Amino acid sequence: MVRRSTSKNAPVARVPRADAECELWTITRSFEAGTLAPSYVSNSQLLCLLVDVYIMYKLATQRPSMATPRHKLPIRMISTVVRGYGRGSRELGIPTANLCRETLQSSVDFDDLPCGIYWGFAKVGSGRTPESETPVCKAAISIGYNPTYKNEQKTVEPHLIADPADARRNASLCGETLLRDFYGETIRLSVVGFLRNELPFEGLEKLVAAIKKDIVDSERLCDGTDAFTRAEQEWVGSSEGVV
Repeated sequence: MVRRSTSKNAPVARVPRADAECELWTITRSFEAGTLAPSYVSNSQLLCLLVDVYIMYKLATQRPSMATPRHKLPIRMISTVVRGYGRGSRELGIPTANLCRETLQSSVDFDDLPCGIYWGFAKVGSGRTPESETPVCKAAISIGYNPTYKNEQKTVEPHLIADPADARRNASLCGETLLRDFYGETIRLSVVGFLRNELPFEGLEKLVAAIKKDIVDSERLCDGTDAFTRAEQEWVGSSEGVV
């Protein structure tokens, strides 16, 4: 997308596409899987996507408002799972466990929770019986207003990722994790790291592709062996408070 100047001699400023990184990732995966012919995408298209990704990266690292300060993480939360908009399962095939604001215990006040897409760990269950609890799961986490849908209320929505050996890992409509309904149950959530900013996408197909990339990135980062990551995984599996 190009913004044109009214002046003949003025330089043309490039406005990066918000979904450039997602589309580049999708093309790469399609090439690897052999489902997309190399001739389908021209060199100039690939160059434009690479430029857009670079610009978005520079913006994210140079603008304080777009980057999440490291000192705010991890964010620990304990809450109750409530019904959300129902889009995760119904429209996207990527169900989420929506946290209740009223019952939320958090190391950061709800209004101060930084919007964005994150990775971390989550566990859901009443604790009454072993069968009523999930194990500690990796999670791709959305905090914010979901600009594609233009929500007016901030939400916290983790997608719990089952272990690769679990039959439920690819059971959803789009091949992601499909667990049982968690409504009314307690959830423990640790937001460990930042993935990207919230972005509006043109159509559900691009939104789903972006979330699937977030899930892949979350799985990889949750495998980290550093003390910081392991401590948050252990906290989620404990009964300790958020502070």
